[in-house]
Amino acid sequence: MRGLCSVNSTVWSACSRICDGGTRERTNLCFMNNRRAPCKSCNIQDNEVEKCNIWPCPKCRVEVDVGILLDSSSSIKEWTVVVNATSEFVSVLKNQNVSVLFGVVLYANRPQIFRRFNQPVTIEDIRRLAHISGGTQTDLGLITMKQDIFKEKNGDRKRVKNVCVVFTDGESNDRKATVSAASSLKAENVEIYTVGVEKANMEELEAISTSKKHVFFTHEIRDLTQALYGTLKAICPDA
Repeated sequence: MRGLCSVNSTVWSACSRICDGGTRERTNLCFMNNRRAPCKSCNIQDNEVEKCNIWPCPKCRVEVDVGILLDSSSSIKEWTVVVNATSEFVSVLKNQNVSVLFGVVLYANRPQIFRRFNQPVTIEDIRRLAHISGGTQTDLGLITMKQDIFKEKNGDRKRVKNVCVVFTDGESNDRKATVSAASSLKAENVEIYTVGVEKANMEELEAISTSKKHVFFTHEIRDLTQALYGTLKAICPDA
């Protein structure tokens, strides 16, 4: 007589791609009559893999300068998920028929410039970004975007579309200063998109962004690729 089979599964991993089809994985722990057993006894695999994010990648029709502002504060517990999703975001934009340049800034207690528009950036560069830890001084990150990244001397092209994508999982230490810094950056004709996860403050995201349509949010950091896909579609609309 066959015993009673039960399965404990881990959560699905983050999808490996933002678009054009990736994969995600989870691990199963199987038990037969409350004792560990091979999962084939339960007619399932020890490790499951399935397709995800099968929608097509958007195509940019115009050149874009994209500033990426990454929250690297202590509350970010799954930094690898963040940098992998960001690297995929950069990969999609690099694989366009038009020129797309990148400026990358991390922030916690203070901003840290990683790349300016006139400096090359690779996918592996993004994946190797180190977690800073500290507070959430989003205002200082936005000020750095205005005073350094979006400057012609550092490779910014004023004749092309200028976009800043702000990623965060919480709220800034100084909301008033953050909203003021965002307004100052928007006054320089820079569109601001926000990508919030988990406990990100929606009111603050909307106040920072160019409009409510520039706000993207997901409750689970493992679904960050889906929020970034929405951002890509907004930056590179179909028409």
